Amino acid sequence: MNNKNESLEIKKIRKNYLVNIIWQWEIILPFIFIMVVIINSNLSPYFLDYTNLMNTTFNFIEKAIIALPMMFVIICGDIDISVASIIALSSVFMGMASQAGVNTFGLVVIGLFAGLAAGFLNGFIITKFGIPAIAVTLGSMSLFRGIAYVILGDKAFTKYPTSFAFFGQGYIGNTMIPFELILFFILAIIFGIILHKTTIGRKVFAIGNNSTAARFSGIPVNRVRLAIFTVTGLCSGLASILLTSRIGSTRPNIASGWELEIITTVVLGGVAITGGKGNIFGVVISIFIIGFLKFGMGLINIPGKVMTIIIGLLLILAIMLPQLLERLKPKNSFGSRLMKRAVFKMKLKVGYEEEYKKRHNEIWPELKEELSRAGIYDYSIFLDKETLTLFAVQKLKENNTVEKLPSKEIMKKWWDYMQDIMETNPDNSPVITSLEEVFHMD
Repeated sequence: MNNKNESLEIKKIRKNYLVNIIWQWEIILPFIFIMVVIINSNLSPYFLDYTNLMNTTFNFIEKAIIALPMMFVIICGDIDISVASIIALSSVFMGMASQAGVNTFGLVVIGLFAGLAAGFLNGFIITKFGIPAIAVTLGSMSLFRGIAYVILGDKAFTKYPTSFAFFGQGYIGNTMIPFELILFFILAIIFGIILHKTTIGRKVFAIGNNSTAARFSGIPVNRVRLAIFTVTGLCSGLASILLTSRIGSTRPNIASGWELEIITTVVLGGVAITGGKGNIFGVVISIFIIGFLKFGMGLINIPGKVMTIIIGLLLILAIMLPQLLERLKPKNSFGSRLMKRAVFKMKLKVGYEEEYKKRHNEIWPELKEELSRAGIYDYSIFLDKETLTLFAVQKLKENNTVEKLPSKEIMKKWWDYMQDIMETNPDNSPVITSLEEVFHMD
């Protein structure tokens, strides 16, 4: 009977697998990109010109470079709205250095260091004092932009070395491919590998799903967040170098309003604004969708203010549509995915801490043996005394048995264990009032 049920379960999963892929937002994005290209090419004969397409990337690659670390920030459950002001701050410092006769190498170092220091300051305040990222970066946005205005006023720095212009205006050989574009693709590959193929990426997703559970599972949450904000500042400094060298001047309002477009790009790419979900492929496609959309609108003389309205609407749609698709997508059972580590969260009833500990000590030896046979080599339970929340962290063995072990089997063993505790209370009331899987790491 069990084999028959398992067979039906596998058939159900296979049946829904293709449909789930089709309903993935990252799969829909390329079709949106194709639509943008078709519509723009019909509206203007100049859109598909190779030189025009290459040159238009100058207008959005600096934003694209910042969108890469911003993806990490948002997946982590945070947000950074100070990135455009960091660009202004870095540009002002480079401008001051240039007026003093600093060479191109020195300007690059100063631009990168200014961005890195600003990003580190954001991350330090957020992680050290526990202040929400939106509040800290809102304040630093005004601070950094204000410093730029105080230093420059209504003036501009324009004296930059000739060689400095290559970063924002140069091409690779005679190909007409901008240096900026190649640099972006290199960074996109690096960020993609880190996000999807390394432990760091898995930690970022875990923090975004539930930072408290991630902390209980041994992830250094604050160190990861600090590193992400620091790298975001560094990339903002890099974008400042490219933008300043492209336009050849520094003004206090440089890159003003870029925050909206960068965040829109990331969210449109399928990164959940609430954190815990994202994909490098979707973000890269989104970058070119918005970049080419604005280029097409410029070719038919749509005013900049109207473009801003359209970008705002895109941000709203980018938040709504992936959630709508998620609801429409057929759901597999809880046990349809395999995992190597998972965290379950349970709410403990007030006044039953001692009763829970007593029952846990009675049942745990037997349960531990059962879980070991199921393929779990490490199982830890932590109690957050302030919120009376239990976090159960489980890790699976690295062998063939684990590869065939669905998470629902582990969940059932844990649920049976908790039910046993629930049914043995003096007043017959449940000790555990809720049980849910917080996150899993494949």
